Amino acid sequence: MIDSPQVRIDPLGITLHPMNAAEVVNLIESANGASEPLWIANYNLHALYLYLTEPRFREAYRKAGIFLVDGWPILQLARIASGRRLDGDRRVGSSDWLDVLLRSGERRTVVSIGASPESARLAAERVGEDWPDVVWMGFDGFRLEPQSAMAAGLTWREAVRKADVVLVGRGMPTQEYWIAENIGGDEFAGKVVANVGGCIDYLSGAQDLAPRWTGRFGVEWLYRLMRSPRRLAFRYLVEPALLMVVAAKWIATGEGRRVAGAEEKRS
Repeated sequence: MIDSPQVRIDPLGITLHPMNAAEVVNLIESANGASEPLWIANYNLHALYLYLTEPRFREAYRKAGIFLVDGWPILQLARIASGRRLDGDRRVGSSDWLDVLLRSGERRTVVSIGASPESARLAAERVGEDWPDVVWMGFDGFRLEPQSAMAAGLTWREAVRKADVVLVGRGMPTQEYWIAENIGGDEFAGKVVANVGGCIDYLSGAQDLAPRWTGRFGVEWLYRLMRSPRRLAFRYLVEPALLMVVAAKWIATGEGRRVAGAEEKRS
């Protein structure tokens, strides 16, 4: 296991790794070439809700090694549980650390799996123009067909064998289920894999990325809701209330501590 800051939330049965973007990139660089793949996952309120309500999602997340803090409420939870002052930059979204990774100037190969064919193609073109040191192999998230010149003639499995980092942006929880089903394959040995949500669409310009200051002040969700009210109304306005009820039941029944105990025995 990679050494990293760790905060255990035993009443909920989860572990968090509050890291800033630069630390995530350092982690990726140190993990490349290891004998086992490393899955960098994350927790926001939606992921926590799925973890507490969907056994399949819980089982998938057991295969992840790192759980980033992707959301202001989750950062507050980490602060309370750890009793430490965790800076706001330890709430880090996929776009935050990917930006640092692309700008590092290091030559690396990235395979992206996700978004529409058009968006996947545009993301690959932008990376080629802005960061020529990066070999970007783009595949769409529907039929997993190559959408970049670098990936031409390759299957996604062949591309993954050449990758340093694999980004999967197929929406939550589809992307997590896909990673869990495939990460055990030989082509993933020594790779860093991350579920990145809409990051590929942000990179291509298909969706607007919220100003990064909104995340530091805990209002990024409001920006996204205003941009996509129909798609996100339930997630941002209803699901948090349901999450409070579910979390209270987990704490009252001790389910989270049983899950945490089972994870300790497995590790």
